[in-house]
Amino acid sequence: MKLLINYFWFVITMHILITWLLAIHRGWKARKSEVKELEVPENVLPPVSVIVPAWNERGTLERNIAALKHVEYPQWEAIIVAGGTDGTYAAAQQAVGSDGRFRLLERGPAPKNAALAQGIQASKFDYVVLLDADNMVTPGWLVALMNPIARGANVAVGNSHPNRKTWITQEEQMWNVLTYHILKLSWIQGDRSIAIRKSLLEQIGGLPTHTYAREDWDIWARLGDLNEKVAFAEGAHLTTDRPATLAESWKHQVRWRRTHLNGMWEQRKRLLRQPGELFRQLYGYLLSVGLAVLILAGSMAIILQPGTTPTVVNLLAMIIVWLGLRKASLAGSVAAYTGDWRWLRGFWMPAINLFINIPASLVALMTSQSLEPYYKGTRHAPVISNN
Repeated sequence: MKLLINYFWFVITMHILITWLLAIHRGWKARKSEVKELEVPENVLPPVSVIVPAWNERGTLERNIAALKHVEYPQWEAIIVAGGTDGTYAAAQQAVGSDGRFRLLERGPAPKNAALAQGIQASKFDYVVLLDADNMVTPGWLVALMNPIARGANVAVGNSHPNRKTWITQEEQMWNVLTYHILKLSWIQGDRSIAIRKSLLEQIGGLPTHTYAREDWDIWARLGDLNEKVAFAEGAHLTTDRPATLAESWKHQVRWRRTHLNGMWEQRKRLLRQPGELFRQLYGYLLSVGLAVLILAGSMAIILQPGTTPTVVNLLAMIIVWLGLRKASLAGSVAAYTGDWRWLRGFWMPAINLFINIPASLVALMTSQSLEPYYKGTRHAPVISNN
């Protein structure tokens, strides 16, 4: 048995090494093949309506509006749909002032998507941008976001940066580099700002107003039927509030996975037509259940047959090391892509985050109906950056 255990450790070590080499090669290859898109002339940028829903966001919304006032764009409007019990609407009135580019609508306690739909209905232009109240944009953000649209795309997302720097937000930035720069995946994330043609939004059924969150995921899932590609606007910089502590990350992961599970159930017919995507969406939950079953089975084996303890502990350790160090190869991809090998110092971050996500997935599976109607993380004053 000892010889077999040693053999398994050798195989796992070699597989981890190969995973790292492939990850570094993937990042290096993406860097070598990178093509920078040229900016289009300002006179071909289409007019656009920016929709900002806010509920109980006093203090945050005023900063959002202040940042929007510095936006440089040929023809645009901002529609602020605000309300709440904390004076958000009155604060927005004062923040908007006499700026003619802004229109202010009052909203009730209906879900966020209902507020977005209210803003879209009031908008004047053919393109809309969905922007969260805690997104603090830079002056050139809108020009960069609409550049892919002017080149023919129907959907574009911006480039989000966390306003707090911790190992948790740094790990998230690694995933952003992998997703949008290296793999060039067409994912929509609401905290990045979403630009979309209104006719396309109507074509996929608009926004489901019964949901309190995941408008980004729902749009992405329904776009899959049309094979519509989402453009990533690298220069569309904004900062946003992201989980930056273990407690915030845990709460965020559980909340997001609950709403994700509900979204998958609602979009099950679409996902069943895309088995590969369905597996990718389910992978985290399957992994968490599988690992929980293995740990439970191993614990039972140790209780019933104490002599198996060394073997069980070795096997479980192999699985944990294999999962963690494979996930850690993300740092290698990012380092190779950016050419900054200091990213390797954080190789442990993706592994730790994995072992936060696994139990969070289990909790979400067991409590998928416990949806929080108005979830948002702790708000912090942003530091707006252009890099």
